[in-house]
Amino acid sequence: MPCYVKAIKVDYPTKFEERTVLENGMPYTSGSLEIDTSSEYYPGRSDLKIMRSDTISAVKTTCDLLSNLSKEKREKLNLYVASGVFIENVESHMGHLLRAFENIRDTKNEREKLKKLYRASPPLLALQTLTNSTMSFVAQYSGVKGDNTTYGNTSKSGFRAIESACKKVIYDHEGSLAVASNTAGDYSYMVHSSVIGAKDGWKESSSSAAILIDRDNENSLCEIITVVNLEDLRECDTILISGSFNQKDEVELKKEFIDVKTISIFDLFGNMGPVNLFASIQKGIELLNEERPSIGILDKDIYDKISILKIQKS
Repeated sequence: MPCYVKAIKVDYPTKFEERTVLENGMPYTSGSLEIDTSSEYYPGRSDLKIMRSDTISAVKTTCDLLSNLSKEKREKLNLYVASGVFIENVESHMGHLLRAFENIRDTKNEREKLKKLYRASPPLLALQTLTNSTMSFVAQYSGVKGDNTTYGNTSKSGFRAIESACKKVIYDHEGSLAVASNTAGDYSYMVHSSVIGAKDGWKESSSSAAILIDRDNENSLCEIITVVNLEDLRECDTILISGSFNQKDEVELKKEFIDVKTISIFDLFGNMGPVNLFASIQKGIELLNEERPSIGILDKDIYDKISILKIQKS
């Protein structure tokens, strides 16, 4: 049974800043979100204390996407969330943690050491860095009450969220929502560059996205297919590629598809973590509306793991 994209919304970065983590270190570009604080879906003040910008964006994006659905239909939706990098303002967190460990330096007793460590740690630190905080707040503000799962900070979390939503539609005949959020910045740069090395032209962005998937093709945007091999991908009219963090790796990725027309998400926004695939789906729908028969979508992570999707007209 096919499944269809009924609606999709992506919150793209709008502000790009060149940053340097270490003195005399290699600069990189970080894209950030500008969130409309006047939106009717902007979270309450008490929640804002523990919400990252990508979580706020995901809440607003999801609520915007579902604004035309009745409360009853929202409550029946299933929710699958992909969480990307989940630490924002790392300098603030590092300062707190360094002070906490400084406080236990001369303590010998393990029990007393843990007590001092917990006492010195900021009370909101754990809540601000939870991988499932996006899912919790999205469900709270959107009213979605079906099955829910968070795919944490893994290399294929975006694909897993979309795949799970499609399987729920195919096997259980239930509408599903896939959501993704990602935080860019110093922490993300340090983590990922420690794996593949710091390179020229590094670019990454904070972003969020939501996609509504159902088995009803009426007024749908496209059909989405999650079981696709590389041979099928190469037969598509155009392939949208993503996953690179820097220009060198982007060049190498494009070489793999030199015989096919490709469009790069990295060229537009840098790496957006699990949001990459959502952005490619949205851009692919635009191409389908230009009478392209089918669009291939490929994301390749820093461990060379590949995620493949295909979309075509409903």
